[in-house]
Amino acid sequence: MDSKKKKSATALKVNEGIESPPPINEELLKRPLKQKDIHPAEYYVEGIIEGNRSILSQAITLVESSLTTHQKLAQKIIESCLKKSGNSVRIGITGIPGVGKSTF
Repeated sequence: MDSKKKKSATALKVNEGIESPPPINEELLKRPLKQKDIHPAEYYVEGIIEGNRSILSQAITLVESSLTTHQKLAQKIIESCLKKSGNSVRIGITGIPGVGKSTF
């Protein structure tokens, strides 16, 4: 068969590809990083006592953090909460990240 006839016998057409985009958006690197605000211990304690789940979750994150500044703040939060705990029982829940300890 003629090679011209083979090309027209198919509906497939191969187009030239495009250049891959860079793996990291350069514009994103130019933006300043936003860091979450770290509040004083009283902010977290008041929020926990008021039943604010969002503030409680932030406090749990501080307790689980390995940063020294977070650990010191977490210790103050725990001490303040224990003073207001009355006869409550303190339990520990362990598990790998993402297992749902905070949800429990």
